[in-house]
Amino acid sequence: MPLSRKQIKELKEKMVKTDQNALKNIKQSRGPSTRTIKQTIKKDGFKNKKSIVRWNYEVNELVKITYDASLVGLIVSDFEYFSKRVEKNCFFILVDNAVKQIDGRYLRRL
Repeated sequence: MPLSRKQIKELKEKMVKTDQNALKNIKQSRGPSTRTIKQTIKKDGFKNKKSIVRWNYEVNELVKITYDASLVGLIVSDFEYFSKRVEKNCFFILVDNAVKQIDGRYLRRL
């Protein structure tokens, strides 16, 4: 159980009465306190490379979409469409009068 401040003060006073250099000797016996400071090194302007996996489908190629129903679509773009970008195996495909972003694992070449 930890001691209260009052109890610690009383113990220090008893030690000083018995030996006036007791507290000084205890502090010196501990030696200098050493602290290890952990530093994190950060490089300015460092950017992780984003790997873009590009598959062998090309623009203006007809593909069959295998999820849900069997649909036929036209690849409009492979990794960028207007300002939208993809970072994996996704393609922008024209299906049912709309351009949709579809994962490449659901595509089959016709």
